[in-house]
Amino acid sequence: MRAMVQQEADALGLGVEIVTFTIGGMHPPVTVASDYEDVVSAEISKATNVVNVQAYHDEVVPSTEAAVLKRANGARAEGASTLSRAAGEAWSFRTLQSQHRAEPRDYLFRRRLVTMENSLGTRHFTVVDSRFQRDGGELWLVPQIRSAGSELLSECWRLPPSRSTPRR
Repeated sequence: MRAMVQQEADALGLGVEIVTFTIGGMHPPVTVASDYEDVVSAEISKATNVVNVQAYHDEVVPSTEAAVLKRANGARAEGASTLSRAAGEAWSFRTLQSQHRAEPRDYLFRRRLVTMENSLGTRHFTVVDSRFQRDGGELWLVPQIRSAGSELLSECWRLPPSRSTPRR
């Protein structure tokens, strides 16, 4: 535009140099003004829609990506935990299996004792090997009985040694 105005000034012999050129206002002809306003309005709508879509994209995509990463990392963590638990259980089983193979009777005895301990819970019992009396030991039982006043009453009972002979 500046170049066109400079050409016209030179053609008219004005002797001026156009340094800057500013348009103060521009109006379309009245016959096309309404169509021109529709075009300008459409361009503004287009620019507004592009900005709205970009804002929606900037809001939705990162949160969706974060949710996907969270679920993927959760699944990886659960998988690692499951694999670790399975490996631990496998080693535990192999250990029990090797103990059973080495001494089956001792293994079964220990497992029975553990099961009894777990079953008895908080109840207190003393387990005495049957060979104790057979081999000449004496067994004294001291039960603990509470009276109505919560006093601890104790009596001692002596069990005689077993006179029975083991069966064959």
